[in-house]
Amino acid sequence: MKLLSLLMQKMKPHPFIPAFFFVTLIFFSCSKKIHTVKTIPVVAHDSIRVSALWNELDPTAYHRSGTSNEKYKKYRLFALDSLQMQQLLAHAPSEKNRNIDSLKVILEFPRPDSGFMKFNIYRTSVMDPALEAQYPLMKSYGGQGVENRSASIRFEFNSNGFHAYVISSLGEWFIQPPEKKFTHQFLFCYFKSDFEIQGLPPFELPGSPRK
Repeated sequence: MKLLSLLMQKMKPHPFIPAFFFVTLIFFSCSKKIHTVKTIPVVAHDSIRVSALWNELDPTAYHRSGTSNEKYKKYRLFALDSLQMQQLLAHAPSEKNRNIDSLKVILEFPRPDSGFMKFNIYRTSVMDPALEAQYPLMKSYGGQGVENRSASIRFEFNSNGFHAYVISSLGEWFIQPPEKKFTHQFLFCYFKSDFEIQGLPPFELPGSPRK
């Protein structure tokens, strides 16, 4: 930068040298510093900012294509920053290392009623190791509530989209696309008790916590 300043002091303005020439010099002289900035740091006990990962949309922003017998009494609508989510999940520890403080990844997920809930995220394995190596993108994850220790989450995020299921003292809820053609652009967040398929009785487990 000192060399650049000395050069610009000695060079007199010339009508045939455009101003952006000097701007270009400054940009390239600083480019090394710009590219070394970490955009998504992952720090133990530090959750990603809500606005950086989840963008709440007006429910009217989504319009279902065609007819459906699915009915939602209440829901919140979100768009997920898929790139940042993938980068963050790349740091998730294995299930056996989930309680090591230096490896913890704390993320926030939306609640159907209001606000968000923090979870300590880890990788889970549901496939044979050989099959897992063959399909490296087919990963699943789990998480335990940070403030609400009774809460747990299971989710997956791959080419089929983002699908999450949460169990807590507040009830059971889902975060998932309303249609198969969406992966992260539109995600419904709703309590299990607020969803029904018309013409079919709701499925229940004994002692299921309902909102």
